[in-house]
Amino acid sequence: MAKQLKRAILQLLEKRHNIEVIAGESVFQLNSRAVIYLRYSKDHNGKYYFGITETDFKKYASNNFFILFICADENNVIVMPSNDLEKLIVDSKVASGQWKLNIFVENNKFYLRVSGKGKFDVTDYLNYYDFTPMEFRKGYIPKVKDFIPVKKPKETVEEKGKVKGILTLEDRLKTSLRDSENPDNFENALCEFFNEIGFKARKIGGPGDTDVLVEKPVSFIVDGKSTKSSSISRINFTRLKQHKKSHDADFILVVSVGFDPAVIRDAELEESSLVNVKTLLRLLEIHRNLPLSPHEYVAIFSKKGLISDEDLKPLEEKIQEIKLFLDNVLFIVENLDFKSKNIDVIRGGLDAKCELMKRPFISKKEIEEILKFLSSNIINIVEVKDSKYSLRYFPSQAAARFRSLLKLLYFQG
Repeated sequence: MAKQLKRAILQLLEKRHNIEVIAGESVFQLNSRAVIYLRYSKDHNGKYYFGITETDFKKYASNNFFILFICADENNVIVMPSNDLEKLIVDSKVASGQWKLNIFVENNKFYLRVSGKGKFDVTDYLNYYDFTPMEFRKGYIPKVKDFIPVKKPKETVEEKGKVKGILTLEDRLKTSLRDSENPDNFENALCEFFNEIGFKARKIGGPGDTDVLVEKPVSFIVDGKSTKSSSISRINFTRLKQHKKSHDADFILVVSVGFDPAVIRDAELEESSLVNVKTLLRLLEIHRNLPLSPHEYVAIFSKKGLISDEDLKPLEEKIQEIKLFLDNVLFIVENLDFKSKNIDVIRGGLDAKCELMKRPFISKKEIEEILKFLSSNIINIVEVKDSKYSLRYFPSQAAARFRSLLKLLYFQG
């Protein structure tokens, strides 16, 4: 049964991927993009037991590696990227060289139980056959949802309200926002936020001055208003304009939990900007996904009146454009070979493959841009001769080189 079901999964994947055997009947390579590890379990009264070999996991973890947990049949497959699974099983015990895991269904949700930790809701990963490298993912991405920990004995439960470990910047922004008795904490968190997203900022604070001064690449003052209420009902814009003038700043930005409609109207009249912390946290998420120039953030922060999540859409669209370009780079690499071809022949082959895979077509102009990019001295994946293009490596090696170059750039500091 295990062999039959693994074969059924592979036949499903073969409709969209070229599959190569790496190890036995469990480890396979899809095109040059991903390595998959098939694990199978029979139905044990609604529970499914799996073993993940530690050596295999570590061997392929850096190769866009996915584990497919086949729960008794081909319609119940949990498809997890190795980096997501690793977060769940880190520090858990290895028995006989394997992590012992089980998956079970409860209230129509799939849970993965990790011994000594608890259970994680992994329903989002059910039959989610997207093997695109994480850095090129676009659109919806599945996530681990609820975590229900193993109940600890009473004597080991921490005191109520006691915070364990170091709070993240996100947590400090959210908690200090409500701590109006200690405004310094909110100001410090705001200063760290602006420094992280690419500005040079310093906290000033104190009576008669701005809370945070952003100095480069442009200058603006940031006034943080921590409060226990749900919104701010009054802002002294006259005082803020004095701070702006004394620091020769370009504009004013006020940050809080929310703002009354009257305050928003006043901000528009006073040519000042307002933003709530929820929107800042969304921008921080976008930045950590792919950092953009602080000049692009300035265009948002300098908007008069209230800045909303809707104003962040141009940033998200830009990131999606970049991801699509990089995804097209890999797609073109996978569909070239050592034979020299002109641009029209290459485009014809790509159009046919796009139609077969039901993916968007790539314009001739973008194909030319990508081929020039791949033939540059640094990338050096494609060779150009007499206006014809060919790969310098096998497709899998070329794709691996491109991903390695991206990682080298990302981890250079």
